[in-house]
Amino acid sequence: NMNTVLDDNKTLCLANSERIKLPGTLHMMFEVQDLSVASPATVSRCGMVYMEQVHVGMLSIVRSWGLQIMSQLLPDQSDSIISLVEGVIEDAVKFVRSKCKEKVPSNNHNLVQSLLNLLESLLDPAKGFDASHPNIDRLIKMYFVWAMVWSVGGNIEDKSRPLFQDWVKDKCASLVPESPEFFSDVYGFVVNPADTVFSPWDSLMDSFTFDHDMPYFNILVPTTDTTRYTYLLNKLMKSGFNVLYMGETGVGKSVIMQAFLDNMGRTSDYVSFSMAYSAQTKPSNLKDVMETKLEKKRKNLFGPPAGKKMMFFIDDLNMPALETYGAQPPNELLRQLIDQGGFYDTTKLFFKFVKDLIFCGSRAPPRGGRQAGSPR
Repeated sequence: NMNTVLDDNKTLCLANSERIKLPGTLHMMFEVQDLSVASPATVSRCGMVYMEQVHVGMLSIVRSWGLQIMSQLLPDQSDSIISLVEGVIEDAVKFVRSKCKEKVPSNNHNLVQSLLNLLESLLDPAKGFDASHPNIDRLIKMYFVWAMVWSVGGNIEDKSRPLFQDWVKDKCASLVPESPEFFSDVYGFVVNPADTVFSPWDSLMDSFTFDHDMPYFNILVPTTDTTRYTYLLNKLMKSGFNVLYMGETGVGKSVIMQAFLDNMGRTSDYVSFSMAYSAQTKPSNLKDVMETKLEKKRKNLFGPPAGKKMMFFIDDLNMPALETYGAQPPNELLRQLIDQGGFYDTTKLFFKFVKDLIFCGSRAPPRGGRQAGSPR
C-alpha cells in the first residue's frame, strides 16, 4: 500500500502481511502525470512543488552546459558560444511552437538539449574539431546556425520547413553574412570546416556501385536524405549520445539506421545489435537481450567486448501495448538503463550495471497500434 509509505510511518505493507520499514533518508518524487490514476488518499500525502517554466526557463540548461562541458572543450571560446545560444534559442523554440507543426510532439527542453548535444559533438577537439583553426570564430557561428536548424527545426513537418527557413534567415543571416546561398535552403547544406564554407550534401554522398550478388532488399542507393541522416547519426552516436529518429512509416528510418550500424560493426571500435518492438514486447525480452548479447565482466557488470562500444538499435519504439496505468513497461526499463546505467535482477534482487552502450531508436506518429509514448 502506497499510503503508509508516503505518510510519516514510511512503512511498506505487502499483500502477504509483511511490513518493510523504509529509512528516513528515502524520499519519493512523482510527476503530475504519474499520479493521474492514484487515489485521492495517495495524492493528498504528496507535497506539491509547483515550478513555472518561466522561472526555470531554457537558459538554465544552456548555462550549466557551458560551465560543465564547453568550458572544458573550448575554454577560450566558451563564453561566445553560450552568448550565441542564449541570444537565439528562446525565440527559436517560441517560433516552432507558434508557427510550425510536429507529427510527434517534442518538449521545449528536449529541443534545447538536442542543440547542445549536436554542438558538443561538432565542437569536440577529440572528435576532429580543429581548435587552432584560423577562422575559428566564423566556423563556430556556422556550426551553431547549422546545428540549430537540425535540432530545433529538425522535428517539424515538411510544410513547416519553409517558415522556419525564413525565420533562420531573418535572425541568423548577420552571423554568417559570407554564406547567402545557405539561407536559400538551410536543410540542403552542411558545414565544410576545411574551407569554412557551406557545401551541398551531394559533396558527402557516397558513390553507388551495383552488386549483382547482393539481395535486392539489401541494396541501399545513397541519396541526399540518407547522406544527411547518416551524417547526424555518425556525429551524435560517436560522441556517446542516444538518438531517436521520428517520422512517418516507410520513409527509411530503419534502413538508414541499420546501414549505419552495419558499417560501424565492421570497424574495430564498435559492435552493433538491433531489435524490433511489437505490441507484445515485455521488459523481460529487453532484459534477456542485455544478458545474452553483452559480455559478463563481473557479477554485476555487463558490457561489449573489451575495447569496443555497442550501438543498440530499437525499431518501432512506441509499439508496446500500454499497461493498466498507461505506462509502456519495456520503455520504462529502457529509461532506467539510460538514466541509471543498468537494471535490477528480479530473481536474485541486485542491480546489474551496463557500460559502453549507446542507444538509437525509431518511431512513427501514434496511430495504427502505435502509442503516444511518455514525454521522457
